[in-house]
Amino acid sequence: GHLLSSAQVREAFAVWRYILVECPGVTDDDIELEELANGVKLIIEKKKGIDEVVVQPVTPIRQHHGKWEREFLFDASEGKFELVDSEDSKLEHGVLTLVLRKQLQARKWKLRGSGGRAQPPGAGG
Repeated sequence: GHLLSSAQVREAFAVWRYILVECPGVTDDDIELEELANGVKLIIEKKKGIDEVVVQPVTPIRQHHGKWEREFLFDASEGKFELVDSEDSKLEHGVLTLVLRKQLQARKWKLRGSGGRAQPPGAGG
């Protein structure tokens, strides 16, 4: 059977990325996440719930099992995205939601001898 029906990435305010994956029947224990240079690798491995050799089926057994892997990578020109430990990252009603946040570039400032006011580098004082 098919393990997954769809996966999509949504953009929000250019800072957040939401990855939504429909994975009915999957539990937290079936999910493994791996951080990548600019994104995340999702591995879902569903074990067989029923040993079909031992059980005498009355009707055909339909089990969703197997391994599904996908890398969600973002273009470096969009910035660097990393997985955030947020309560929005969750598995609920068969839908896995992962939240990634863009790392904000830290601006560097230097104090100049002009009354202690901070100025960007290169600004005249």
